[in-house]
Amino acid sequence: MENDGWRAQLSEDLRDNEAFTGFEKIGDFANDYLTTKGSATELQGKLDNSIPKLGENATDEDRAAFFTALGRPETEDKYELTKPTDMPEGMPYSEDVEKGFKTAAHALGLSQTQMQGLFGWYMEGTAGAFKADAEARQTASDAGMEAIKKEHGDLYPEYVKTVDRAVQMFGGDEFKKFMDDSGMGNNPAIVKTFYNIGKAMSEDTFVDGKFGGGDRKVGTDGKAVLEFPNSPNM
Repeated sequence: MENDGWRAQLSEDLRDNEAFTGFEKIGDFANDYLTTKGSATELQGKLDNSIPKLGENATDEDRAAFFTALGRPETEDKYELTKPTDMPEGMPYSEDVEKGFKTAAHALGLSQTQMQGLFGWYMEGTAGAFKADAEARQTASDAGMEAIKKEHGDLYPEYVKTVDRAVQMFGGDEFKKFMDDSGMGNNPAIVKTFYNIGKAMSEDTFVDGKFGGGDRKVGTDGKAVLEFPNSPNM
């Protein structure tokens, strides 16, 4: 029998095993064993610290541990959201929506990073839709007002005065300010409505002679009385 070195000390069934034939010295085999065992121990340690798996019969405690391992905060109020700083002008920010996101995210087991990413995506989409809607309304409003200008031509300044008189008389300064601040003052439908009101006013009888002809009338209390004979309800 050939000299197999240190393997000659092994039983015949182990002597030619491929696990040993690659080592000329027993020390080489020992070093390889220790290295392999160390790697296995390290791997086992990583597995022990890995995220637990949820079985079909997982309890609430199992799920809580699973979500915690994924990075979910302990409670929903622990989420820290970064509010968008580039929201379109006029778009409101809802604290209720933010709270709702936190509640849903915690129930779904989302991590802080996942929650922020989802919230950012939602706000970006909402802002885009708000901006697109505002631009569409502005375009429609501009087109409507331009059509009114073309319709009345040189008489457009008088058209505007008639609208202003009606707004001032029935709404006052506070309402006029609201119309200007909200942009409703440039809404063609509203402008036409107040023009028709102003036009009807000028065709009826007014007490002070400012807005049309007719005799001045005074009520029993001594105050001026307005008459609108063209109005079906008067």
